[in-house]
Amino acid sequence: MEPLWAWRILGLAPGATPDEVRHAFRVGAQLLHPDRVADLSDDVRNDAHRRMSELAEAYRVCAAVSVGAPPPPPRTQPTDVPAGPLRSVGGQAAVLLGAARDALARAGTWERRRAVVTSLEQVADAWPGTAEGDAARVLLVTSAVAATLPARERAGHLVLVADPFARVEAWESLSGRDELAVAQVVYAHPTADDDLRRRARQRLAELADWATLAADPDPDFRRTAAAHLLLRDAASLAERAPWLSRRERPEFDAEYAAWRERATAVLAEEIAAGLRADLAAADDRIRVALSATAAR
Repeated sequence: MEPLWAWRILGLAPGATPDEVRHAFRVGAQLLHPDRVADLSDDVRNDAHRRMSELAEAYRVCAAVSVGAPPPPPRTQPTDVPAGPLRSVGGQAAVLLGAARDALARAGTWERRRAVVTSLEQVADAWPGTAEGDAARVLLVTSAVAATLPARERAGHLVLVADPFARVEAWESLSGRDELAVAQVVYAHPTADDDLRRRARQRLAELADWATLAADPDPDFRRTAAAHLLLRDAASLAERAPWLSRRERPEFDAEYAAWRERATAVLAEEIAAGLRADLAAADDRIRVALSATAAR
């Protein structure tokens, strides 16, 4: 999708901020949500699904462009997700889901919230990959009762949402709510699709969880993570260096030698110029701190 057309779909002017892009997507997704058209004709539901697909693609393009990245290549339909709206099984699934939704408004106590969570989990587990199962799974991520679940459980429900557009919407709803735990689970979950794992990886980088990213399959991310871990360790070494006793110095020198060996290996690879300069400056700070120790 061309960026100009993507901006038009979101109703934004080119150059909008990432926050404005997210807000426009959320507003549009709420208007086109399957629950809003569930009782309407097949033509209306199919049109809403088509427009939701365009909205999600426009969001993907504008989200990249808004942070200075090039427009991403067109995304093909995932092979494991049925085309068009998910199949509704109706019957018991619809009855249980409707009852759980009604109970949401009355779930004032912790016990009632837990009862609603149990009902939603029953629907999600019994009818996976259906409209009812997906709707229950989304509620387990985004609704008020989801607060009774640990962040890691909410993340587990998130990756099992079958509809790719509902999955993106649910992911966005988790921004700011236990972000690190959610991103860690999604990143490592074996069933998370490539798009969701990419979002989780980016969130982990924003939250500076370099230890998790140190084993990333992407060599660029691995090298960046290794450089940031070296900077963290260098800060600790520089802080300790001025206060070393004579007895502690040999052990410290061994740690510093090991740090320099790791730094040399990272600097031999392709890393950002800024990180390269930061590592050199970190090494200088350790040397200066050691010279202060020697002068005492």
